[in-house]
Amino acid sequence: MKQFNSSFLKNAFLAFLTLLFVFAAPAAKAQAPDSKGTDFWLTFPGNLSPGALTFFISGDENTTGTVSVPGTGFSVNFTVVPGAVTSVALPTGSLELNSSDLIEKKGIHIVSGKEVTVYGLNRYQYTTDAYLAIPTDILGTSYINLGYKNTNVVNSTQFGIVATQNATNVTITPTVTTGTRTAGVPYTITLNQGETYLLRNTSAAPADLSGTIITSTKPIAVFGSMQCANIPQGFVACDHIVEQLPPTTAWGKNFISVPLKTRTKGDTFRFLASANNTTVEVNGSIVATLNKGEFFETVLATSSQIKSNNPILVSQYSNSSSYDNVTSDPFMMLITPYEQYLGNYTFSTPASGFSGNYVNVVAPTAAVGALKLDGVTIPAASFTPIGSTGFSGAQVDIALGSHTLNGSNLPFGIFVYGYDSYDSYGYPGGMSLAPVASVTTVTVAPATGTGAIGTQHCLQATVKDQNGNPLTGIRVDFTISGANPGSTGFANTNSSGVAQYCYTGANAGTDNIVASVGTITANAQFVWTAEPNTYYSKPTGDLHNVLSWGVNPDGSGTQPADFGAGKTFNLANRSGNYIMTGNWTVLGTLVNPSGSQLKINGYTLSLTTLTGAGTLTGSTTSSLIIAGTGGGNFGNINFTSGGGMLKAFTLNRSGTGAAATIGTALGVYDVLTITSGALNTGGKLTLKSTATGTARVAPVSGTISGNVTVERYIPARRAWRLMNAPVSGTQTVNQAWQEGVTTASPNPNPAPGYGTYVTVGSVANGFDQNILGQSTSSLKSF
Repeated sequence: MKQFNSSFLKNAFLAFLTLLFVFAAPAAKAQAPDSKGTDFWLTFPGNLSPGALTFFISGDENTTGTVSVPGTGFSVNFTVVPGAVTSVALPTGSLELNSSDLIEKKGIHIVSGKEVTVYGLNRYQYTTDAYLAIPTDILGTSYINLGYKNTNVVNSTQFGIVATQNATNVTITPTVTTGTRTAGVPYTITLNQGETYLLRNTSAAPADLSGTIITSTKPIAVFGSMQCANIPQGFVACDHIVEQLPPTTAWGKNFISVPLKTRTKGDTFRFLASANNTTVEVNGSIVATLNKGEFFETVLATSSQIKSNNPILVSQYSNSSSYDNVTSDPFMMLITPYEQYLGNYTFSTPASGFSGNYVNVVAPTAAVGALKLDGVTIPAASFTPIGSTGFSGAQVDIALGSHTLNGSNLPFGIFVYGYDSYDSYGYPGGMSLAPVASVTTVTVAPATGTGAIGTQHCLQATVKDQNGNPLTGIRVDFTISGANPGSTGFANTNSSGVAQYCYTGANAGTDNIVASVGTITANAQFVWTAEPNTYYSKPTGDLHNVLSWGVNPDGSGTQPADFGAGKTFNLANRSGNYIMTGNWTVLGTLVNPSGSQLKINGYTLSLTTLTGAGTLTGSTTSSLIIAGTGGGNFGNINFTSGGGMLKAFTLNRSGTGAAATIGTALGVYDVLTITSGALNTGGKLTLKSTATGTARVAPVSGTISGNVTVERYIPARRAWRLMNAPVSGTQTVNQAWQEGVTTASPNPNPAPGYGTYVTVGSVANGFDQNILGQSTSSLKSF
């Protein structure tokens, strides 16, 4: 082993890092390919010295599985419980790949009954790194290696391969001569399932196996790595880096980066091309034109938009500590193309050992203010718009432990990292691994249409490759502008290559819809029409003023000419609390939705038709008129608990079957008027009497049925008060007023509980000498 200065190494280790498990966004109709799976083939390219190898496994459901190394006979079972992380330790010193250009049987196979997420940790003191495992069903046959260059400290640029099937032919075209393998000259090896291969170059700087093209006849797993990298060259300290690389089909063309927090001089980036004549732009300026396998390295100190005309792989590197003399060290973190963003994440920091932990968030600007970290909204002020990209970025401090990030119907990206003295970690918080690089066309149907507001409109976007084959698991973004811009969202394609997205139009007008995968788009248009003669209240304004109403559910749009018959008026947009500020006559239908209350607030409300399960709130100065000439039963009149009181109540409803029913307790303090129609009290009406007045019944030309409680207030120091009631013919007071029976009735008490009584008072009344608070009365007559 070469001698080297130990100050170039990390002086702390990554003790524990649990991997995120990613949930599909609620808007998605099909599950996008991602890092969860039931089958994995993995390996560990060699660390600086043999490290302790551990897998951390988590899942959304209870499950069991096995970690095995068929080539050595090692096997161990594991159990996963939701919300917990299972660790599986592997034999130390025997499974790392350290023999260059040699086929070995060190492939590690993980199987589980249900989907799990796996994180592989290679721990050696001062130089530790880990990778996000990619399940077998996402692996491909076309890769290009990305790692870092030799810098004459620990020269060890390398990559590892593991085969998933027997008789897999792997063709490798190295970028630099390595041992007997000549630069630029393809060579082929054959691997069986579980067999591994390592190529390591120890030549002087700037030897670099990045850009090595690797193809296979069957799916393989590829790991870009370096035993210990100094980034950039000439700075200390060094660190082991390893990442499992996605196949080129999962690369992208559109990226947004945010600087690593605490770093003062920027971060190193590499852009690796998958095709010839690839132009790469950073913030609108072309920085490189690359051929397949070529990469461009640069330092970016600000949030940036990275675009290319062909798929590329982008990596952000944390620089060595001495680069800007802050607490840090190198790590390599793949930057997710925004075509591969997800809708929500669960992730974790290391359990200990890092003094600063952060998450960079890249989100559509429209989602700012909606995203929540552990259930708490991330302040909008934490985000900064990134040029004219439509995205904003934030650097958010997080505590050690597990976290969730969600809350938006728009996909967003997260990148998790942290630092300690000469120590660091970093990884993308999760990503889809759909074959976005294969997308050639996107079409959307229907291209046009018309529908009423409040109904649902569904679009179907079809995604195909250059041969016209449908692509599965592709995220399609549906961007909606026009009448309903808040309806933007996304969905994933199914096995037929179709992504269905549905939304409900709240506003009348035209929506312009763009279905897109990256920069590949298709357009549609939909016209929303308002329901005729239907209106909604605005968030503010006088309810009795037509200017406070509109045809759209948010109250915007065309206003009604009046509150006339044939129109429907929906109370809306005020959190269920509607307060009158003037007298209001509604000849149409008023809709008072469930959970809402309309407060008459001392004014007069006149209604013809009232629907909905909401309630009315009256007061001793409020009046209610139930009117109309079309007949029919108005239905129940329900009051808010504690709000069943009116100064005056009038029923003036004519026509066949004209009627109304009091549904909850109501006290009338001034006058009850039954001009026309039939009032059913439901036994809930009380004519109130107070020191300032006693309710009366105006001459009745309609009808009234049901029991009524009549109060008569006797003032203090008044020994008596004349009380009478109208009678007819030979009827008694009991018959005509109290019970409503006839002289021939066999039951003289058809309404038990109704009668006359003097309530318990105090000696101050001058009449009732019962002690205050007694439950008895001085006089009862029933």
